[in-house]
Amino acid sequence: HYLPRTALRFSFYCFSLSPFLPFSSPLPPPPSLVLPPTLPTAESAKWVTIAGYGSLLSRQSALRTMPSLQNFRLGRLRGYQRCFNLMSINLIRRGESTLDSGKTAAVAVRPSAGAEILVSLFDIPTSEVEHYCEREHRYRFEMARAEGVEKKEEVDVLVCAEFDDVEYRRERFGLDWSEEEGFDATKVTTKEEEEEKERRVGKWMSMVGQYYNGKLWRNDILPNVLYTDFCIRAASEMGQASLQSFVEGSLLADGKRTLLEFIHSEPSLSTTYNECCSSF
Repeated sequence: HYLPRTALRFSFYCFSLSPFLPFSSPLPPPPSLVLPPTLPTAESAKWVTIAGYGSLLSRQSALRTMPSLQNFRLGRLRGYQRCFNLMSINLIRRGESTLDSGKTAAVAVRPSAGAEILVSLFDIPTSEVEHYCEREHRYRFEMARAEGVEKKEEVDVLVCAEFDDVEYRRERFGLDWSEEEGFDATKVTTKEEEEEKERRVGKWMSMVGQYYNGKLWRNDILPNVLYTDFCIRAASEMGQASLQSFVEGSLLADGKRTLLEFIHSEPSLSTTYNECCSSF
């Protein structure tokens, strides 16, 4: 019953230069916005439904990016599982996470047969889809099928899912790079290619590289405590079932331990979780 998952490529325009990230040639096509055929457009629909599973479990957090959202509600997303395996650049940028702590992960979802999670569902105008994509640009964008919990409904949703480092650089910035091959500046042969390289690498440095230049998707990091605390409280606001889905149905980056195990090892998170449980 699921729509085929399709990547949503998002365009970013580059504006600064780093001499430390060479480029390969011929240059990949510049990043461009290619909406999945299943995603409603302004011509076919005025609203798009988003599935939120981390900070977007908070209506207030969602409103900061998508101020026109409507119909914020609890939903069920089948065939996906949460995993804390994304190095959070935003937390590093804001000084809320340090690399030496190892507690740098934000949550993502990945396809998982037989799994299901409770999420937030909300509708945004098509004019604000770009805002959502900017907020979640480190993820892969997919279309999926979700169900309403209180109001029985089935709806097509846009969801941001686990990505891949090589694909991320290629699709978001047009950078042809891999952990094994590295960049090769010697293959840039024309002035036009050099200028295009400068724009693309500049955007990468502006959004990611100036804060962190390693792999974004990892299996050896732990959840960031402040971020996780916020998500626990947001999940709790949507009800007891939502809270349990979040803490028991989320995996750490190693793919083995659950978020609940991590919570019990962190006194502040354990306190927050117990307070939330006692409110029901």
